[in-house]
Amino acid sequence: MFIQLLRLLLGKKLKRFEFKPFQKEKKSSLQQAGLYVHVPFCVRLCDFCPYFKIKFDPVLAEQYVNGLLKEIDWVKETYDISQVPSVYYGGGTPALISHRLGEINSKIRKQFPSVNSFAIELHPDNLTVKVMDDISEARFNMISVGIQSFDTQLLKNLGRNNPKSPEKKLNILSKYAFKTIDIDLIFGIPGQTPQLLADDFHRAVQAGATQISTYPFIDFSYANNAGKPMKKKRMKRLLESLIQAADQEGFERSSVWTFKKRGSEKYSSITRDFFIGMGPSGTTLTLENFYINTFSVPQYCQTVDKGKRPIAVQLDFTQRWRMLYWLFWSCYEMTISRVRFQEIFNQPLTGVFGRALKLADFLKFIETTNDGYRLTDKGAYYYHLAEQALTHTYIDKTWKNLYKTPWPKGFKI
Repeated sequence: MFIQLLRLLLGKKLKRFEFKPFQKEKKSSLQQAGLYVHVPFCVRLCDFCPYFKIKFDPVLAEQYVNGLLKEIDWVKETYDISQVPSVYYGGGTPALISHRLGEINSKIRKQFPSVNSFAIELHPDNLTVKVMDDISEARFNMISVGIQSFDTQLLKNLGRNNPKSPEKKLNILSKYAFKTIDIDLIFGIPGQTPQLLADDFHRAVQAGATQISTYPFIDFSYANNAGKPMKKKRMKRLLESLIQAADQEGFERSSVWTFKKRGSEKYSSITRDFFIGMGPSGTTLTLENFYINTFSVPQYCQTVDKGKRPIAVQLDFTQRWRMLYWLFWSCYEMTISRVRFQEIFNQPLTGVFGRALKLADFLKFIETTNDGYRLTDKGAYYYHLAEQALTHTYIDKTWKNLYKTPWPKGFKI
């Protein structure tokens, strides 16, 4: 009911979203777009993880990299991008192809010379001299380590393979020149208390984190979680403990669930006005469409080898729903820019969402700034609730459909 009310208030209709089989990717000119590379291999598949991944197969991994190099060329042919501010490698475990990361990044730099930042996410067990040397040679300057928790019992409750001596592993990062060191934590793990979560935050800071990204434990329907998410009141106390720990450590809130050291550079893999995704399950967002690559590594490789983009489904946006997508992720960043909205959509922000913004201001969810609005702590909490509800309503169902078959015939959510 909550999601239906939001759709009616902001979207002005209750019509379901329709994902169609891929038709044709429109050639587009984008002033700025981020690139995302999905590496779908893991040594062990963690129970809680909702992202597309398979067990590591070295032969298939080599085929995947060869296909990825071709897809980079395909993206260059399709999109005229003036500036690529960042490239982000997610997974899966990108370290499993560390010996070829330099080759991939060289291809990206050749096709997109404007890249400013290369970021990569790793499992703590990947923090070895060999992997880190490969990453350094590939010229990554941002790194994110998925600690999730330093507490071994909580990791067991989460269904996570316990890293050995995570803080010792993290020490290796000081030997390399990263402008951002992000540590990921999960809150809401069965058995977690506010004190345990605060301890995790402090330990992450002591380990050298310049940014700490936290995510609520969400029980996706296709995951294999033994435990269930906590009730709202307990989750709220955990979120409050994060905010308090961040303040104690001199970190500022840079998004609803992210905290960065004051004066440091922040990084996010998802809050981009436009982005192009590559690799199996990679997603692409343009002004008019949302594309999702196939959730099959063999099908991905075969399709790219044929000179085709491996897109499984596409969602065609109405202008209003594209505006809402932008608004949703701007709220996650806690800032809503009038200037940026005007630049993208050529319409005034208040002319489109004026009533909703007035209501949010009345409810003290937002406050005015020189360039628009910023979410208050109250607004950020209600966004936290809305994001989880939207995840269950849309992302969970979309990913579940794509897991069923490499080439869905279409579905509505």
